[in-house]
Amino acid sequence: MKFKFLERSWMFSLLFLLMIANTVFSQSSDDSVDDIENKKLKDSKNYIGLAVGTSTASGICYRYMDNWGIQFTIIPPIINDDYEFVDGGITLLKEFFSARWIRLFIYTAVSAVYEHTYTYDYSLEEEIKYELKRLLLNWGIGPGLEFYWKHFGIDLMVGYGVYTDMLNNYKVRTGISLEAGIFFRW
Repeated sequence: MKFKFLERSWMFSLLFLLMIANTVFSQSSDDSVDDIENKKLKDSKNYIGLAVGTSTASGICYRYMDNWGIQFTIIPPIINDDYEFVDGGITLLKEFFSARWIRLFIYTAVSAVYEHTYTYDYSLEEEIKYELKRLLLNWGIGPGLEFYWKHFGIDLMVGYGVYTDMLNNYKVRTGISLEAGIFFRW
């Protein structure tokens, strides 16, 4: 009788070990599938999203990013009786370092902002209408950092910027160029 009990417990132990081995090995194969999926997502080259920046422009943007990249940004034009506004830009990017969830790159960007507006002065007996037109050209260069996870990416760029108003005084100003974006990647 003792012999049959040992035989049964040995069979249960073997069955238990086989179930554990199956669970462990199936998880390791899932990990390799996840690694393949992460590599595919890391290699995503097309981006669409929203960007805000002094040199890259602000609005809806499309980016193609491999080792070199290009980004187009535009805000839909706002045109009504007393106000016109258009903002668009183009950015070139060069990747220097890429890891699992992070990418380091350098960028250079040019954008143009056109604004045409009217203001009114009602302080006198008659209405006085003032017109303001501006065409701002902006250029910037600097480093950028992108954090990405699955299909989503966030990037931050800080650099040196040069700005001028082409319609008024042509005075050139310099300063910090700040850029940010949130993207869907595929």
